Amino acid sequence: MGNRTFIRTSNPEADNRKTTTMERQDLSTSAASSSPMTAEDAAALKEKFQQMYMELIATGLTPNDAVAEALTRLYATTASTANTGSSAAPPTQPPTLQAAPVITTVQPPPAPPLPVVAATPVPVVAVAPSPVGVVAVPTTAPSAALVPPTRPPALTLALLQSNDLSLSNMQTLVYETFSHSDHLNVSCFPGHSRHDIQQGLALLASHPVLANTMGNALQSWVNQPWSNSKKWTQPTDLHQFWVVLEHPLLFDPEYRQVVGGMAKLMYFLDDGMKAAVLARWAGYSEVDLHRLLDVFHQFITLALVGAELKMDMLFAVCDLLRLLHEINEKSRKFCEFSAFYNDAVNSELNLLTDYANSGVFLKHRPTTHQTTRQLSELSFCDFPFILDPASKSLVLHFDAEYQQRRTVHGSLA
Repeated sequence: MGNRTFIRTSNPEADNRKTTTMERQDLSTSAASSSPMTAEDAAALKEKFQQMYMELIATGLTPNDAVAEALTRLYATTASTANTGSSAAPPTQPPTLQAAPVITTVQPPPAPPLPVVAATPVPVVAVAPSPVGVVAVPTTAPSAALVPPTRPPALTLALLQSNDLSLSNMQTLVYETFSHSDHLNVSCFPGHSRHDIQQGLALLASHPVLANTMGNALQSWVNQPWSNSKKWTQPTDLHQFWVVLEHPLLFDPEYRQVVGGMAKLMYFLDDGMKAAVLARWAGYSEVDLHRLLDVFHQFITLALVGAELKMDMLFAVCDLLRLLHEINEKSRKFCEFSAFYNDAVNSELNLLTDYANSGVFLKHRPTTHQTTRQLSELSFCDFPFILDPASKSLVLHFDAEYQQRRTVHGSLA
């Protein structure tokens, strides 16, 4: 009998099933070999994220950009560590020879997610964003409940002078303190005199990194909803304004949004709280009152001359000037009435358009049913102490001409 030759016929479908089964076994083995993260690892991961975030804030990034970059770096570090561990693991099964070349598509395993620790409290990193408010970045599953931000320890003059905290910890404390109204009222220089508050703010402003952190935090503070002002009904709720008004960088043009946003929050205070502001300012020295007057005048000038013209902030600052004018007229005279004239208003403003938006003009119109106006719909004519004699004369001329035309039309009707 001659030699017989046996030819093995390959079955592609069977080979594909075998390859798929082996891949699933490899993935199952890899998944089973990974161990859950401990509470210590989760705390280390949170601390690493906070350190990355504060370093990025110190470079001048906005809070939202700093969060995104910190998460990207943290994810890349976690993924690199996981890949290094998986590449060092020995193969669980020897390679299998195939009778015929079979082309299969092997899907790579998914990237490792951020670790989740179910038995530990939910860590939350509170970050100040853009105008929509505070953004919370959880490190656990989306279904977990967010923990409200905890109150930071007190920021005191003694703590700043002792220099006990590291720079990263001090950055965290400064940001958490100045980015939230409750923290400003309770934890920012509690029980300190005005002189001590000025010293503490001067120490922070003299440090470039801490000054930048404080500026970013105050930007978040002024972007809160103005309706929060209606909730501040106790004298202790005004401590936040007493602190920020002592800031030595309010004259810096970079702080114009802080000045305007703070003025808007103060504008929507109720009458009792505005009376408390008036009473406190009435006790200031002439130097302090002149400083406030100059800060508010500079904001109006920058708003009218610069590219960013936000009428609501502009008229809110004018309302604070009204409080100073009332002190100068009724309580104590600290300057001449001409000190309230604003050169930018009297030189750059279209008085005819401004008069058409004024309360004086609206009173002459019997068809006007609007009893209240929005803050952005006010007029400089509603704050006549800002206008110089020439501007006032021009406004009176517009008013007399309008009344004359109205009388003529009425007689012809």
